[in-house]
Amino acid sequence: MANDYLSIINHPDKSKKINSAKVVGERLISDVKNFLKEQNEENLWNDFYKYNININEFLRDEIDAHYLKNPPFSSQSFNFLLNYIENNIDYLYKINNRFLESILTIMSRVIRNHYFNHKELMVYLYIKFLDFLYQYLYFENFSNNQLNKEKLKKDLSDYLEFIISLKEKEKIDIYDFNKNLWKIVKRWREMYIFYKVAGLKSGELFLPLGLKQIKSDEHK
Repeated sequence: MANDYLSIINHPDKSKKINSAKVVGERLISDVKNFLKEQNEENLWNDFYKYNININEFLRDEIDAHYLKNPPFSSQSFNFLLNYIENNIDYLYKINNRFLESILTIMSRVIRNHYFNHKELMVYLYIKFLDFLYQYLYFENFSNNQLNKEKLKKDLSDYLEFIISLKEKEKIDIYDFNKNLWKIVKRWREMYIFYKVAGLKSGELFLPLGLKQIKSDEHK
């Protein structure tokens, strides 16, 4: 949400609509407060979906507005991209790859331009958090200019198997999805704590503190 509103505030044309956009965010905050009382995961996903649909109206540029809302196209595109991940999974084991990051960029453009259903939103978020975790796993398995591909494959196998399995499902089991998403988020944050992460400049991968200088030296 913070990134959404920063995008609006920092854009000359979009910032004019900030007061209207604030209503969308305030509604989601209220929905989250209700969730803390009710603990209804399905309702929370529905509320989050509505937030993303509504805030997308403020995030789109004039050029984006020329695209027609076409959620079925987004569904087809996402299934294509999940197939693409499955068929080109070896890219994840190449040095200095940006495979998941590139997939996310395409997904973001699709949902921004053509909108989306619940499934696309959930798939996008899963891959986004997987990419966060992947950056740690990659550098944990990189040493002396060599990537331990077999170890990295093992580390990623369960996460990749799950996300690829979603391409066959028209509707995602929310409770099962949440359990699998939590596994990624939990491990990602544990690695963050373990390494006391230090962020690099925008566009660069995150390097765990303590490995930062080591990895820099190895790439020289």
